[in-house]
Amino acid sequence: MDVNGSKVDCKFWFVVKGKPSDMYLGQIHLFEHQYDPKTQFWYGVADVSCSFDDIGEIFGNGGEDDFGLSITLEDGRKGMAKAIGSGQMQGSYFHVAVFGWTKLG
Repeated sequence: MDVNGSKVDCKFWFVVKGKPSDMYLGQIHLFEHQYDPKTQFWYGVADVSCSFDDIGEIFGNGGEDDFGLSITLEDGRKGMAKAIGSGQMQGSYFHVAVFGWTKLG
């Protein structure tokens, strides 16, 4: 395990009010931890390639404070993550911190 994390290309789907969005490409700076044999967790900072208009369409009137991301890493592992905070646009990327609520597998 790399305690500095690693930047991984991946596919993202925003999940707002239980509904997944279209797929977006991007990258996550991923941190994975194995605390003990039964306790694993992950978190990271996601940069999702999309436009300001995409974000407006995804969130509509739903607000940006309660959403998740479905993530498929380039190695094929998948997981669900909860956004920490509302995220922000930085150029052509939506930048948001996430914490995994499912195992990456």
